[in-house]
Amino acid sequence: DEYRCYFFIRFTMAYQREILLVLREANRENGLPLDSIARHVYNMTAIDLFSSRSYDDVKADVMKYLKAECSSCQGAVKRGEKKGWYRLNTDSNVVIQLMLEFEADVQDEWMM
Repeated sequence: DEYRCYFFIRFTMAYQREILLVLREANRENGLPLDSIARHVYNMTAIDLFSSRSYDDVKADVMKYLKAECSSCQGAVKRGEKKGWYRLNTDSNVVIQLMLEFEADVQDEWMM
């Protein structure tokens, strides 16, 4: 059980990071559909040799994360205009921090 819990937390954190990164790159007004988000997360996490998760498992986990985030007013993600679409919640402290970190990373790259 402890081993299973470790991998659940590890995958959840990896998924969260990938979800927020892909939504950051998406159009802020429209966001992305669930399938596009799940496909991105699956492709980016499939390179982990210890991961044998199917696309359907990843999609289910992504859907759980998105629904949980949307249920909180300070969640990092909110529903888009269209059914099944999601976008960043620019009022969320998590998203504001992500944007600041991204800006710092970009500036560091330019300085090198």
